[in-house]
Amino acid sequence: MKRSEGFTLLEVLVAVSIFAIGILAVASMQLTSIQGNAFGNEMTTATFLAQAQLERMKNVSDVSTLATGGDANPIDENEIPLVGGAIYNRSWTVAAGPSADSRQVTVTVNWSSGMGNHAVTLRTITRGNGE
Repeated sequence: MKRSEGFTLLEVLVAVSIFAIGILAVASMQLTSIQGNAFGNEMTTATFLAQAQLERMKNVSDVSTLATGGDANPIDENEIPLVGGAIYNRSWTVAAGPSADSRQVTVTVNWSSGMGNHAVTLRTITRGNGE
């Protein structure tokens, strides 16, 4: 018999199988990366919304006027109220601070995503006028 050059069908099938497994692993890593980036974006947006509310409350001149509350409707990343398809829910509580002229303000932003329910909470003590 003459010696044939080339690959057998079995060798080609094994090589293609190994290649396919490698490609599936890379695709899985890409999916995980995309999900992680989406969650990071949601977390950043929620932190921004909480920080924006804290700053508004810190800039009130008379802290005795601060009250516990929340947005009437859910809001989007631009703080625009939404009637349906809620994205972020923001609420805040005001409590007595360590001194008579201060208040402890806690802002919580809640949202739901494909990865479950999440929340960001920021807390500060303010005396008003940006302090």
